[in-house]
Amino acid sequence: MSKSFPQLRKAKDVINHDFSRWFVYLALAVLMLVVTISPSLAEDLSSLQEQLNQTKIAVDTGWILFTGSLVFFMNPGFAMVETGFCRRQNAINVLAKNLIVFCLATVAFWAVGYSFMFGKSYDFIGLQGFFLIGFENNPTEIPLKAQFFFQLTFAGTAATIVSGAVAERIKFPAFLIFSLLLVGFSYPITGRWVWGEGWLYGKFFDFAGSTLVHAVGGCAGLVGALFLGPRLNKYEEIEPNSRIYENLKEKSPQELTYKKILGIRSLKPDHRINSFGGHNLSLATLGCLILWFGWFGFNAGSTLELNSPAVAHILVNTLVAGATGGIIGTLSAWFMFDNKPSLTFIINGILAGCVSITASCAYVHLLSAVFIGMVGGWFVVWATDFIDRFGIDDPVGAIPVHLFCGFWGTLAVGFFSAGPGVVDWYPGLESYPKLGLLLAIRDFTLIEASLEQLREQFWGFLCIATMTTGLSFVFWLISGGVVGIIYRVLTGKFDGKIRVSNEEESQGLDRSFSDEGEGLREKLYQLAHDNSVEKVERNLLFSFLSLLPEDDLNNFDSINSILEKTEDINLIDKILKRIIEHSSDREEIQKEWKQLDEYYNNARNQAINTTYQNTIISILEIKSRRKAVTEEIINKIKDKSLSEEKYQEILEKARTVDNIDTFETFLKNLLQELKE
Repeated sequence: MSKSFPQLRKAKDVINHDFSRWFVYLALAVLMLVVTISPSLAEDLSSLQEQLNQTKIAVDTGWILFTGSLVFFMNPGFAMVETGFCRRQNAINVLAKNLIVFCLATVAFWAVGYSFMFGKSYDFIGLQGFFLIGFENNPTEIPLKAQFFFQLTFAGTAATIVSGAVAERIKFPAFLIFSLLLVGFSYPITGRWVWGEGWLYGKFFDFAGSTLVHAVGGCAGLVGALFLGPRLNKYEEIEPNSRIYENLKEKSPQELTYKKILGIRSLKPDHRINSFGGHNLSLATLGCLILWFGWFGFNAGSTLELNSPAVAHILVNTLVAGATGGIIGTLSAWFMFDNKPSLTFIINGILAGCVSITASCAYVHLLSAVFIGMVGGWFVVWATDFIDRFGIDDPVGAIPVHLFCGFWGTLAVGFFSAGPGVVDWYPGLESYPKLGLLLAIRDFTLIEASLEQLREQFWGFLCIATMTTGLSFVFWLISGGVVGIIYRVLTGKFDGKIRVSNEEESQGLDRSFSDEGEGLREKLYQLAHDNSVEKVERNLLFSFLSLLPEDDLNNFDSINSILEKTEDINLIDKILKRIIEHSSDREEIQKEWKQLDEYYNNARNQAINTTYQNTIISILEIKSRRKAVTEEIINKIKDKSLSEEKYQEILEKARTVDNIDTFETFLKNLLQELKE
């Protein structure tokens, strides 16, 4: 057994030697394999990285095209809101402006606007790549045409905002010319300063356009509204000591007092502000919801990449700001105006919250977005009353929503920014605003730096607003000049005004469109002209008819608003009788309008139960200061059906009594008669 040990050791040495040799052989084989395949492996890794980059570009491109389409879809929202807020006789005009403006914006931004905004040249303006020809574009980035489409939708939005501020009184060609100039020159120049990496880049922050889109459109609309002046009868002069004056003195004394705002005196005390209600708030409400939906693309799409944390955060910030803006807008209007809620301010409150969060949506915490939206909802109500006091007529509230709330939203960056590198939802940008002032005060840090950011926001807004206002002033003048030349060619007379005539405005701007058919109201207009009605009577008739629904002319409730605008009750009664007397012409008109027969039958057979009854009620409300007695009489009139002779007797007495004491006696006697 002992003899076998040397043999075992020898065998073990052989095995160890062979294993070492095979290990060396295996290592050499692996090394040779790696050396052989390494070029192929490197190429595969490089190809994989390129595919990942291309996939990211494709995903980001799809994201931009999708969100750009959402922003494009905001155009029907704007059209619905503006049309719903305006009067029926101007609906076609407003729709036409909202539709054609994006056509014009597309051509202007493609030809020169995009180059001015993003072309390589100067910090102030770009001068390269007109018509997208020869425009430098990195092939590894998002395609040029995708970027153009996304930016175009923002440019079109700025021009659409102007439409609402100048609605119901601007000449159609003047608006077309101004839109071309705004989108082709003014908007891209100021946009270049920030989004085109111009001289404000890295200092002034406006993530999605509170200033660069909304305030720019608001400034242009404000200049246009000042050029045009208010609509007819919007700010009405009242004769002192008149019945209307006394009635307002009792019901709304604030309308007859001077109001000082920032030390500046507003409307004179013998003026009042008439509210022209929108003709279709259902349409406006649907438009508001479309705009709110489109705003998710407006703000979240401005990341320019599908950055999941950033997109989700921005979308929720936009949602809550719009919601809190709508809530506070509702409550503010509720307490400020007549102690009643207002659908108009619910709509504009939501839009104000969205505008307010647009600049800071990527930079602020969710709780800050809630507060920013709340302030925007209050601000739009205050701003609406503010501009009204200075006689600035904005039919849809575009100036308060977009200019005033755009200003607030821009400052909100300086107040509420979370600071760079603090949170994981910041998009992949190169620079970020400093910590907001209010957050810095809370944390006792960086107060001086935060003040600097707030200053940058203020001065950046001031520079952009000043530039836009100055260029808009020039562009409106140019628009008037071009319109004058067009009218000179067509009519032989130069008319450089951008506003329509008083007669055109009274009759409605839709009459200048071929789509406006010879409807019932137009037939009645023609009847008034054919019978040589006096000018003042005809104008009142136009106003009266414009307030009546097209599909229910038997509704005479709006006679109250006409009665408040004139003290001549005989004139109103004469107009109503004239409409009824024209029933003899119904045979010809009935061929085109089946509803006409029902209208004339109701007007003839139920005049006492409708027209005269409402007229009596209106007279009692205007002439009497004794509310309790008057309300009781009105209730009796509504509840009790009286004979035609009795109504005529009451109407005649109410019309002829002037002395307030005599009228008081008349009311008591009338009440006694009604009780019997």
